[in-house]
Amino acid sequence: MTELPRLILARDHIQQGLTPKDLARRSNAGALVRIRHGVYVDGVAWHALKPWEQ
Repeated sequence: MTELPRLILARDHIQQGLTPKDLARRSNAGALVRIRHGVYVDGVAWHALKPWEQ
């Protein structure tokens, strides 16, 4: 089985000084993929997965 990419939680990044707008910009640029509210994953790693793994 393929190793799944690490989940990125918005609350953790906000505590490190990133704003919600920074996360939205990265998501719009394709660097991150929003899985659900407040949960992201690396865009390159996400698109490398097969559809059933996503």
